[in-house]
Amino acid sequence: METESVTIRGDLREVEPLISRLISIGGEFYAKDRTWSHLKNKEDWSKIHSVTDTTVRGHLEDVYAVGRDMCLFMSEALLIVNSDFSKYPTLTSIITSFDGTWVYQDLEYIPRRAREDVLRIQFNNWATGQMLALFDEQLGLLQVVRATLALLKQSDLYRLENGMSIPEKNSSVNITVGDISDSAVAIHSANSSQTLHREQTIFRDLIKAIEDAPIENKDAVLSAAREMESNYRTGSWITAYKNFMSVAADHLQVIQPFLPALASML
Repeated sequence: METESVTIRGDLREVEPLISRLISIGGEFYAKDRTWSHLKNKEDWSKIHSVTDTTVRGHLEDVYAVGRDMCLFMSEALLIVNSDFSKYPTLTSIITSFDGTWVYQDLEYIPRRAREDVLRIQFNNWATGQMLALFDEQLGLLQVVRATLALLKQSDLYRLENGMSIPEKNSSVNITVGDISDSAVAIHSANSSQTLHREQTIFRDLIKAIEDAPIENKDAVLSAAREMESNYRTGSWITAYKNFMSVAADHLQVIQPFLPALASML
């Protein structure tokens, strides 16, 4: 499923980029459900019934059962965070709704033990291999969801809802890239130079990762990334960030390592 651009409801506008990310990840899970179904019903997955060791067979079946259950739950839960006000009336309710779910469970043992069994009994099954890869991809998406929820907990909106103090922002700092700055902080000071270097490195590495990745629609993703970098330098990049997340939504495995850093720059 290719998630369409949606208008984030007014009460969540302050954290719009992060909510948009959750919805995009929900679309990724939704699309993977069709792959689970295909691998189970249209490929050679039924060969696992020839495995006589019931414990091993159970481990292989867990890859499908847990992987698809996770996929169905996460797609439904994430896709409606913006639209189902009765279930998610506040940002806090969105965050806490994922407590105790797949998001925070240790599931890496499932594909690990299945791979160990496959090697041990020399079980050659294409569908099982594809399911293991799909499971790993979903674990990566869960990691992004965890990071996103953690960032949402740091937002002023979450703090306000929970009666927490909101850190005072230093309005006198207004760093711009270039030869001229009316900032109270010199552009070449140690702290600002270090921050600028870190941010330039993030964009550079992100663009390099996209260039090296075997993905479709690469030119559009690269264009969106470069536009985001350019707009960030001028101090106005939220729209470009949202556009990049929309264009790159189908390639979260490539951009996943950079998402926490990008979000921290919002």
